[in-house]
Amino acid sequence: MKKTMLGLTFVLAAGAAATARADMVVKADVTFPFTAGRATLPAGHYEVQTSDRAEDSVLFFHDRDTGQTTVVEYLTRSTEPDDKASKSELVFDERGAVAALREIRLAGEDSFVLPAVETKVKTKTSAR
Repeated sequence: MKKTMLGLTFVLAAGAAATARADMVVKADVTFPFTAGRATLPAGHYEVQTSDRAEDSVLFFHDRDTGQTTVVEYLTRSTEPDDKASKSELVFDERGAVAALREIRLAGEDSFVLPAVETKVKTKTSAR
């Protein structure tokens, strides 16, 4: 299994209410189709945003080319700053022709781990 990391641009967008925490927005140009949780997304220019509700464990993947938004659940969120991450990045596992998004790391900020979804491949066998 090969891991690929993609550099990102990290921006903070102010929340609507004074008590709401700021939403995290990551801009990424992904040059290949990929899976994120159970969703399959095409190559494109994305903005990934957290929910403004702390109890939601979802990320919103907004395709800037098509305007389509896909909701993806994440498994865990680490709010411990990652001092090792000097830049924000997407971490993919490559399995053949499919890249699976496994983690979003924000430089010096949160990181999000996405669930690994097993894909079942049917094989044909012939009886002799």
